[in-house]
Formats: sequence, C-alpha cells, structure tokens
Amino acid sequence: MNFFVAVGIYLAVVGFGMAVFLLGKSDGNSVFDRVYRAATEYVPNAIKFVLRILCCGSDRGGVALDSAWNYTCNEANPIVQIVYLSLVVGGYFLYVIFGYPLLPNTYLGEYHKYVGFLVFVLCIYTFAAASITDPGIITKRNVHAISKIYPMDEILFHEKECSTCKQPKPARSKHCSLCNCCVARFDHHCVWINNC
Repeated sequence: MNFFVAVGIYLAVVGFGMAVFLLGKSDGNSVFDRVYRAATEYVPNAIKFVLRILCCGSDRGGVALDSAWNYTCNEANPIVQIVYLSLVVGGYFLYVIFGYPLLPNTYLGEYHKYVGFLVFVLCIYTFAAASITDPGIITKRNVHAISKIYPMDEILFHEKECSTCKQPKPARSKHCSLCNCCVARFDHHCVWINNC
C-alpha cells in the first residue's frame, strides 16, 4: 500500500471519528448520531452482556460486574492516575537502565543524567500537586467569600441554589457529579488527576 493512501485512510478514519463524537447526538437520526449511539451505548452494553455470560452466570456475579463497571466508568477513581504514574515511573527507570550507560556520548553530555532526574522529579511533583490541591470546593463556610470574588452579573449568572448541595451557587461554579460537591470556576473533572 502506498504511503499516501495509508495516510489518507488514517486521516479519513480519524476525521470521521472526530465528527462522530463532536456532532453525534444520542437521540438523532443522522449517520453520525447512529454511529455515536453504537459507540457509546450499544458496544458497551454488548461488552457487558458478553462478560456477564462468560464470567458471571449467576445474579450475584452480574451485580458484581455492574458494580465494577459503574466504579470504572461512572465514579471518581484512581485507575488513570495509576496508569499515568506507571508510564512515567516505568519510562524513567527504562531511561536509567538503558540510557544512563550510554551517557555521555557524541551527541549528549553527562548533564542529561541530572536534567533527566530533575524533569522526572518535577513531573511527579506537579502531578501530585495537581492531584491533591483543593480545586475550589464550595462549602457552607466559604460560599459567601467565593460569592464576593465572583459577583453575579445578572446577565449570564443569576442568584441560584445548587439543587444537590442546597446552598447558594456562586457565579462560574458548577456541581461536579463525580466529586459530589460544588466547585468554583468549574471547568471539568479531569480523570488524569482525579480532580476538578
């Protein structure tokens, strides 16, 4: 197969996939909508069905499978953090085992050993800081202070109460369903750091 044909096929598949996930809706009738529904509903349900048949013949096994599926896909959990740390730490140790003996050489100086270690430590430090830092959780004790920082403009943001927390909702805040709390200046819950 020609290189340009392979790149063209790759770009077509990736472009179609991006269009499906950007334009597809779960209740529409277009091609994008049907493929989106298949990817987000039918395929996961089929996987659960097959796993239930193969692994969990009893009702108790089905409940355990549903619980594991819910924990993995619908709740805040450290799985992606563990994968990330495994990749970073594993990659650094591979660098130490296979790269250190080759340094220094014609292209790289001795200082790459120390710079590599520094980058590794900074990477772990910033990851840990992002993972454990308070994202701006709104409580009954700090809701009025946060409301003063972000006042209501009565155009985009109006006086509201969070329907879940039952407390005033400051401007630019949103309730995170995974953390189960309101967060100031909420953007999204990031699975990489398991934090908002």
